[in-house]
Amino acid sequence: MNLGSTNPYGNGLLYAGFNQDQGCFACATTTGFRIYNCDPLKEKERQDFDNGGLSYVEMLFRCNYLALVGGGAKPLYPTNKVIVWDDLKKTTPICLEFNAPVLAVRLRRDRIVVVLARSSCTCSRRTRTRRGCACSVPTATTPSWRSPAGKTGHVQLVDLANTEKSPLDIVAHEANLSCIALNLQGTRLATASEKGTLIRVFNTTSGQKVAELRRGGPPGDHLLHQLQPRLDVSLRVLRPRHRPHLRPGRPQAEQAVDAGQRHLLAQVLPSTWSFCKFTVPNGPPCICAFGADSNSVIVICADGCYYKFVYNLKGECVREQCAQFLEMTDDNS
Repeated sequence: MNLGSTNPYGNGLLYAGFNQDQGCFACATTTGFRIYNCDPLKEKERQDFDNGGLSYVEMLFRCNYLALVGGGAKPLYPTNKVIVWDDLKKTTPICLEFNAPVLAVRLRRDRIVVVLARSSCTCSRRTRTRRGCACSVPTATTPSWRSPAGKTGHVQLVDLANTEKSPLDIVAHEANLSCIALNLQGTRLATASEKGTLIRVFNTTSGQKVAELRRGGPPGDHLLHQLQPRLDVSLRVLRPRHRPHLRPGRPQAEQAVDAGQRHLLAQVLPSTWSFCKFTVPNGPPCICAFGADSNSVIVICADGCYYKFVYNLKGECVREQCAQFLEMTDDNS
């Protein structure tokens, strides 16, 4: 969730994002950064600076290294630089400089992906060499990277561990892509277009479509800004005893959430409708992730509110927790 250079909610928040296992989230503010545990909600780390703010902070699981980008009305660092921050030593061992403002950063244990407006680069953390590639989304445990292919509605899968291997091109949508996301293993890629009515899931090895999910919502309200699959998601055909409540007049596809031993995520043939909806009070920009508990969703909002929702396969959901994780500030510059 990137809020630009200012935040209308008066709390100084400029960016919020989950780490790779969705157990924590990080906030970049006009004065520094904060790290929170998701469930239970708890502030784990706070770093304030006297001379500027940040527009982006990226965690590497729960280790002490963070990627920082300056931002706000008074950036702590030039906006064309990525600073790797060692939170144990409170030092900046790596600085990467580019010829354009940095829009996003993704960390992996062996590489850093830096996204610019018209290109992106992958950087080896050991050699600090850079290699041009398309806009990439990294996985945590596999050598493959997923990125828009430069063609409308296409996604390109590039294996950085085998540069001689030809990229795999996937025709995901007819319209421009609005967001893409991976499960932690890198075996499934979810995509959505600017129309936002369909979410498609692809096998990242073969490029074949394995699921098509149809999102509910009124016309004109279909733009998706974030996809967040369950980390241990597996898609499978459900048996009749698992059949959830289906809305009248909609395709009789079965949908549920399967998270390894305990969880279930929506199923797929040929086009599955959404069965559950969460409403965030006052409608601020927000991001969400599946929680550690069975059938729970964590929501982080731009107004500094935290929500935990719990749902079942009948489409019933309740708000289990609400808290304010970020207080109002006197200076929202």
